[in-house]
Amino acid sequence: LCASSVYLVNDLLDLDSDRRHESKSQRPLAAGTLPLANAIGSAPVLLLLAFGLAALLPAAFLLALFAYWLLTLFYSVFLKSVFLLDVVTLALLYTQRLVAGAAAVGVIASPWLLAFSLCMFLGLALVKRVVEVQDAAGEESVPGRAYKPSHRSMLVITGATANFSAVLVFAFYIYAPETMALYGTPAVLWGVCVLLSILLLRLWQRAIDGKLEHDPILFAVSDLPSQLLTGLMFIVLWLAI
Repeated sequence: LCASSVYLVNDLLDLDSDRRHESKSQRPLAAGTLPLANAIGSAPVLLLLAFGLAALLPAAFLLALFAYWLLTLFYSVFLKSVFLLDVVTLALLYTQRLVAGAAAVGVIASPWLLAFSLCMFLGLALVKRVVEVQDAAGEESVPGRAYKPSHRSMLVITGATANFSAVLVFAFYIYAPETMALYGTPAVLWGVCVLLSILLLRLWQRAIDGKLEHDPILFAVSDLPSQLLTGLMFIVLWLAI
């Protein structure tokens, strides 16, 4: 509910740039299929519902939700147009969701999970920027962003490095003392590293070839090979227990 509220605000602020974008112009607000008045009225209602429900959960969750909302709002108003700081903020926001989830059930998110999440989501955010600069080929810059087509190589290198750093974090996690205590056969977890590497290579190969839509998460959940790889990772996790 909180994320939906801020996404509506973000799309309202992005109307001009979205209408000039080939695919983003099909978003409900930009395309005119959702009246602006509906978005303006729904955003505060969704936010009030979010914090109303959060009040029933531990105070730590309420604090995490407030931090998430504040950072998302700051991103929508300012940070999304700052070079590289925008993708770092996106990685922090997705990681903050994990922190909030842990707070909701009264546990502490492990440093391994947070490090893995930051690297993974930073890479995925950069994938999106790579696709955007490729779509903006021939233009001076990406509408509403601080990126130019000339930044493509740097974005590919930085994003791929971030994603495969997540694989490296997971590899170190396999031999952590807490992992040895949680899993019966932790060495089996190397299968996750292999499968995740294949999944990320497929994602980046399609992005570089210009065959990836703007949302890599949507690609991962709708692409059959990616679904199979993800399913196999869960099987490996189960076998390692």
